[in-house]
Formats: sequence, structure tokens, C-alpha cells
Amino acid sequence: MLVLYRGYTIHTVAMRIADDLWNAEVRVRRVRSSEKPYIAVVNCRKSTSEAAETAALVVTERWVDRRETESA
Repeated sequence: MLVLYRGYTIHTVAMRIADDLWNAEVRVRRVRSSEKPYIAVVNCRKSTSEAAETAALVVTERWVDRRETESA
């Protein structure tokens, strides 16, 4: 899943960790920036890949919100 959120691109990719459990890798990069992307694994242990990507997106949007609040 690729989303544009508050000047950042957020790319989530589900990763299978067990037969019926999924986590997601997240890559966050500021739009039009040469900075390296922030890469993390969100341990959400969801039952579907779509649910894992959605959960990772919510967590990452909150991270972006905190980062923007701290830099203001």
C-alpha cells in the first residue's frame, strides 16, 4: 500500500511471520527530499496481509504526526 500523508510517502508491505500471522514493513520518506527513508517493521500480528498493512499505516501516520508536532 502506498499513501501520501502530510508531505510524506508511506509504503507498507505485509510480511508473513507464521501460517496465519502477518506483520508489515514500513518505508517513510518526505516528498521531494534526498533524505534516506525511515524503515521499520510494525509488529501487529494480524490475520490477513491487508489488516497488517492497514494497522502499520495507522501507526506510521501517528509517527508522522508526532514528528511534525515536535519539529514545529
